[in-house]
Amino acid sequence: MGVAYTALGRMYEIGNGPVPQDPAEAARYYRYAALAGEPYAQVYLGRLYEHGDGVPKDIEEAFRWYRKAADQGDEEALAILRTIGGSKLEQ
Repeated sequence: MGVAYTALGRMYEIGNGPVPQDPAEAARYYRYAALAGEPYAQVYLGRLYEHGDGVPKDIEEAFRWYRKAADQGDEEALAILRTIGGSKLEQ
């Protein structure tokens, strides 16, 4: 289910065909997938929090989602953490 929710979230994030662009709806689907352990959704949800798209801007929450993806070996999440996290990466 996580992959399907991630795909739906992506459709809402960018607006795809009959699906209107709606970052809040994207966040909802990403959250479902992220809670199911889908690392791509965790990265996408982290980005929404990092930029305040569809959710309140919250760097700490973004960091938590990036960390969850990084803990599963997601290279993009690791790179993002190095950029925004600095010394937090060592914790």
